[in-house]
Amino acid sequence: MQPTMTINETTLKTEAGLRYWWIAIVLLASIPFIQSIITTPFNGTLQMSQVLIRVLSLVTMVVEMGIIMLALRTGFSITKEVGHFSKAIKLALALLAAVVIFGFVVSSQPFVIPALITLRYILQGIAFAAIIYLVRIDDGFNPHRWFGALTLGLAAYIAYLAIFTIVVPDYPDFSWTAMLPSATSVRHIGNYVAILAIAPAALFLFGDGTRKYAILLCWIVAWTFIAWTGSRAALLGLLAGVASAFVFTHRATVKAKRAQLGVAATGGVAVSLALPNPDPAFGLIRMFQDTSSEADSSSGRIEIWQQTWQHILQHPWVGHQAGTFGSRMHELYGYDLDNPHNFVVQYLYDWGFVGGSAALFLIGCLAVSIFRRRAQAAILVFPAFAGMAILLSIGLLEGMLYHPLKMVLVMAMIAPLLGRHSPKFKND
Repeated sequence: MQPTMTINETTLKTEAGLRYWWIAIVLLASIPFIQSIITTPFNGTLQMSQVLIRVLSLVTMVVEMGIIMLALRTGFSITKEVGHFSKAIKLALALLAAVVIFGFVVSSQPFVIPALITLRYILQGIAFAAIIYLVRIDDGFNPHRWFGALTLGLAAYIAYLAIFTIVVPDYPDFSWTAMLPSATSVRHIGNYVAILAIAPAALFLFGDGTRKYAILLCWIVAWTFIAWTGSRAALLGLLAGVASAFVFTHRATVKAKRAQLGVAATGGVAVSLALPNPDPAFGLIRMFQDTSSEADSSSGRIEIWQQTWQHILQHPWVGHQAGTFGSRMHELYGYDLDNPHNFVVQYLYDWGFVGGSAALFLIGCLAVSIFRRRAQAAILVFPAFAGMAILLSIGLLEGMLYHPLKMVLVMAMIAPLLGRHSPKFKND
């Protein structure tokens, strides 16, 4: 009788030669490209199914469920993962869960949208744990292949959008800010590219030198694309993310490579000035003109935050439930936003001071966990710090912690650092 083999977290997890972490990162890196194809308005208009895919982030949710299923095949257990958390984190999770449940019980509003948004958050949390788990259990994990997959995903995504832009029918009348494939707004697309751009930067700085010019080209094109879309938050967020990551990895980097990245980024932005802008909302010049000409350079965000704050005070303890912001604000003020473009304001509106504080505490714990691992290998530290900095900086101006694709791309940058503890990943 053959002995029963037990699965432990130091055993290489493969099946038929496949590494599950590799499957996971290929799926994650492919989301923007896949969503672009599925949501392309080939006839100039979006079908209702394409609108739902964009608004509900269905591709991201399907991929997250697939990754969770991969992890379950290798012994993943969410209860075991939660069991490793500190008492403070468990208490914060319990408080947040209690607030969410209480909101469903006492609310007289339709619960379908709040339930869907809540399910989305839960799914993302479990998927994040599953991604970290798949990285942790395989001693054959290769960070260069991980970030290489993300770099290829970035290249495929931008290439597809560029081709679509060139061949789009009815060029003058096309709604460029809302109809580009993959997202409901071109600003979201800029954010996706900003997050993915971390990968080629990490590979250029800390990779083995293979295909370094192709990697540098991806980095340049990312900056060109962000500037061309006119995404101020994405441009500033990527700059803040990379600068923050340099603080903790500068000793492991060659000064010449840092300088090359800086020059390449500047050149990429300059190239965008030579590209035709399909809409007045596009372009680097548009950013500066809006900033200098608008009395409120926040593009109306301050007014939205002030209005949202008044509603927070109406239900200060447990909030209004996640997913109710859009319909309520449209009814009262007439604008179409699904979140207040600030994650602190968003959480306080959704879950009040009790649940919102618990959610912000959890984000703080994640940031502290990343900081404590700053002595790990730079190829792991740089993307994690840059990803977290982008999440928080852009999150103060955009819905970074509301839209699943943005969050899952940041998870992909952070997971290798949280999952690896092997001495071979230490800096010399």
